[in-house]
Amino acid sequence: MSGCPDINSLPDVNLAQIFEKLPYQKRLQIERVCKRWHHVAKSLSWSNFKTFDNGKYRNWSEPSIIQIKPFIEERCGRFLRHLTLRYWSPPVVLSFIRLAPQVQHLRLWSVKLMSEHIRELAQILPHLKSLDLEVSLWSEVRMGAMRPTLWQSKSAIKQQQDSMKHFQDMTSLEYLYIYEKTRFFDQNNLIQFPSSLKYLALYGINSADQILFWAEKQCKNLKGLRLTYFATRWLGTGIEFVFEALTELRALEIYSPDEKIISAITKSCKKLEHVNILDDSLIISAEKHANMLHLATLPNLCSVAIQASSYSKQQTTELVNRLIAKGNMQYIQIKTSDTPLESAVLFEILHHCKNIKTIDLHFNLLDVYLYSTIDQMVDEVGNGMMDKVNVLKILVQSSKCNAIMRRRCKAMPRMECHKSSNG
Repeated sequence: MSGCPDINSLPDVNLAQIFEKLPYQKRLQIERVCKRWHHVAKSLSWSNFKTFDNGKYRNWSEPSIIQIKPFIEERCGRFLRHLTLRYWSPPVVLSFIRLAPQVQHLRLWSVKLMSEHIRELAQILPHLKSLDLEVSLWSEVRMGAMRPTLWQSKSAIKQQQDSMKHFQDMTSLEYLYIYEKTRFFDQNNLIQFPSSLKYLALYGINSADQILFWAEKQCKNLKGLRLTYFATRWLGTGIEFVFEALTELRALEIYSPDEKIISAITKSCKKLEHVNILDDSLIISAEKHANMLHLATLPNLCSVAIQASSYSKQQTTELVNRLIAKGNMQYIQIKTSDTPLESAVLFEILHHCKNIKTIDLHFNLLDVYLYSTIDQMVDEVGNGMMDKVNVLKILVQSSKCNAIMRRRCKAMPRMECHKSSNG
């Protein structure tokens, strides 16, 4: 186009900004255009390349990595801070990580790490703050290898269990997420966590009570805990006593807790600010519901998300009313399968929770007052009632209802209306 400057007339700084927006492989091709582009692309355009995920490059097999390593080392290795590696063997993973010694957030999936690998990983990345680890004994099956024998499996389990002792060598680690795909942990494991750990997430762990026992003893600054989708039930484990010791906990996400655990949380975790409960229990007992109501007694609690399949309408409404009465709620999310809330609850939240920022509710399709409630809210926009709400989400069950709601909500740009997937 006339009037547009030629790209070669741009200063090196502006040319580098253009190259920064290109994907990794395209940027390597740019270097072959001319000497100037080679210099700019290689020396000036990599400083913002802080994230790398080998899952985005499907043709990056292990042999091809050997060829590409010099390019990584010379260009972007020192700038990488977030690194995700999948399916590679531990030697290749470690050799790649050596090229990026400043990585702070590392995610390893289907990488079978043994004791010496964890120890070496701690030495290579002294500033590592976050480790996301998928524990899988069968990662080599995806690579086309033969399934190991029973003796080999037991040997691998023993080696991987020993590797859990070397987490303590990661002295800067603050976040640890372990995703277990096999029966990896047993009751005799000795887990050594770093004292710097602040957030622990466990997904699918069989003996979570044993891991939490060690975490409670070794991590005095533990402030966040996520316990999701366990293969076995908690009953009889005495895990409620572990929660009684987690007095510094600020955030908790937990899957199907029983009444003992909820009671321990409400009695001991007085500094708790964020709670996310995913419950698939077929029946909510009266004792469990009573303990759930006690969540409202936690003085600092300001964010609650509850996803449950069997809460009755009365139980759900009573819980929400208790939370509303606190007056300091900033985030409320309630999702139930068959017993949604009434629209009147929405106005109660807006009038009583002065600091509310996000409301995410599932309303009953048959609630004839919902439309009039939304109309009232539209009228209140001019009075500043909705100015404090950043996000308001409403889940409905039919396309027709969704369309009507969207038309009525045009006056409230921060309001979202979603159609339920089971509608």
